[in-house]
Amino acid sequence: MRKLLLFSLTAFFALGYSSAPYSQQSDWEKEQMRINKVKKVTTLIFFHPAGGSSNPTPSKFTSEFDRQGNLLKRIGYDSQSGAPLLQFNYKYNDKNHMTEYASDNEKLTISYKYVDGRMLEATIFNTNGTVKERHNYTLNSTGKVTEDAFYDGDGRFKGKREQRYDGRGNTVEYAEYDAGRKLSSRQTHTFNSKGNATETSSYGSDGRISSRITYRYDSTDRLMEKITYNGDGSIETRSSYKRDANGFVVEDSEVNAKSGAVTRTTSSYEFYQ
Repeated sequence: MRKLLLFSLTAFFALGYSSAPYSQQSDWEKEQMRINKVKKVTTLIFFHPAGGSSNPTPSKFTSEFDRQGNLLKRIGYDSQSGAPLLQFNYKYNDKNHMTEYASDNEKLTISYKYVDGRMLEATIFNTNGTVKERHNYTLNSTGKVTEDAFYDGDGRFKGKREQRYDGRGNTVEYAEYDAGRKLSSRQTHTFNSKGNATETSSYGSDGRISSRITYRYDSTDRLMEKITYNGDGSIETRSSYKRDANGFVVEDSEVNAKSGAVTRTTSSYEFYQ
């Protein structure tokens, strides 16, 4: 039996961070795809301006995954003709770390250095074989990345990302630093006793809060509502979710509190047997 897909694909992107560069998925999202045996997701995004069209032409995207939850292909389609407009392809090694990223105008390859099965370094190469970027990782005792320091092709320090975890492995703080090693942004996350995220707060380089997100669940731990607040505490958007009979999120409606415009995202799923 599949576990219920308790999230919308757009709801929790801020909650996890990939352990590999150029990944389009957080490690958390990848695990959700694997557990639920998701093979393909077709997403339609409708924008309803306040007082505008009630049946707008949607933007369409498809995402394909392997059995390990890795994103293999993502395609964006022309909203008028329906023809593929943008395509991204990805390849992985046996540790599920991305080894190739290809778009219509760029192809990058990534190699890794492992010590005792732990990823300590990643090097990104341009199409011509020159080094584009290098990442050095610091890991904690459980193998989670606590620091990702990255350098350009000439070895110059470009910045770093730091993560802090609670006892259950949830990311409770994420910070980014610039090339001068000054804090540029920070996020904090809180979780309830069941491990569900309840709040995400984002801060700028000055330490002031720039946004805050709260999450509300029903008695079966299904996400029911997500509210995004501006730095001054006013509501920016409010999102609600609809599910099919199996509990999978099939619609995400986001209402802009100021304009009244609605962005509605529908999702349909294909699964591995």
